[in-house]
Amino acid sequence: MTRNQIIKIAMVVCAVVLLCAVILNFTGVFGSSGIGGYADAEKYTAGGTEITGEVKNLYVNWTSGKVAVAYHAGNTVTLEEKADRALSEDEQLRWWLDGDTLRVQFSKPGIRLNMPGKTLTVTLPEGIALDSAELFVTSGDLEIPTVKAKTLKLVSTSGDISATAEAETADAGSTSGDIKLRMAGRTESVSAGSTSGSISVEAEKAGNIRAGSTSGGISIAAEEAGTVTAGSTSGGIYVSLRKTEKAEISSTSGSVTAALPEEPGFTAKVHTVSGSVSCDLEARRDGDRYIRGDGSVSVSIGTTSGNVRIQAAGKPEEEK
Repeated sequence: MTRNQIIKIAMVVCAVVLLCAVILNFTGVFGSSGIGGYADAEKYTAGGTEITGEVKNLYVNWTSGKVAVAYHAGNTVTLEEKADRALSEDEQLRWWLDGDTLRVQFSKPGIRLNMPGKTLTVTLPEGIALDSAELFVTSGDLEIPTVKAKTLKLVSTSGDISATAEAETADAGSTSGDIKLRMAGRTESVSAGSTSGSISVEAEKAGNIRAGSTSGGISIAAEEAGTVTAGSTSGGIYVSLRKTEKAEISSTSGSVTAALPEEPGFTAKVHTVSGSVSCDLEARRDGDRYIRGDGSVSVSIGTTSGNVRIQAAGKPEEEK
């Protein structure tokens, strides 16, 4: 192996490591309250409820089961939990309206054996726009059909995340689950990270999109994006960008398909150690660079043992 090949491999690995650091940004939230405990426990009330006070911020810390968001025509916020058996008072959810922040915990503090998995449904008024929404699940799924918030943070340790959202910033992280994010409207920043799950991000207009997975595939589709960064260690990557300024894509042992804007043009610099490179678009080649049109969009693609394919934006992923 030549020195240049070693350097290229190191560049790809470093990019993936940096991207997967997205995942670690979320891990601190689980240790903040300690095992079986959380701050200000005495201020919480047990059981489901209907809240008439103003809610601008939503914080949910759930241990096992599922968290879902629903909407109704009323102006209240309701909390409902379901389990496969009757719950004791200690096992019931805890809630606290801390000013305009609604805080929801899985149960009374303390370590208990044989706790059932529970489904929490948070029902919000239709059209509500939150300042922040933070939902954390240790062992369970997050299902959000739609939510509007300035900042959105979604974390699941061993479950899937599926959300449609309108937010200025959105962060999603999962250790061993899949992530599906659909962003509507204008989003300043979108970040998604998973250790062993796949990632799918769809965006209309985004300033920055980052996605990193250790052993899962990544799919990113954006109508318009500023900078897009995607990295996977052992998963394939598909990126479709109708309009963008810059893209950096790296995979160690997975293939990469980049669907790029035909106009005004792009410059794609491609590094691969043992994979093939193909370009379906009419472009001139200059060494490891593929240049189309005015070459204004900067694209960097690196793989160690995966193939690289460049095609026109708008073609479906299954054609890769």
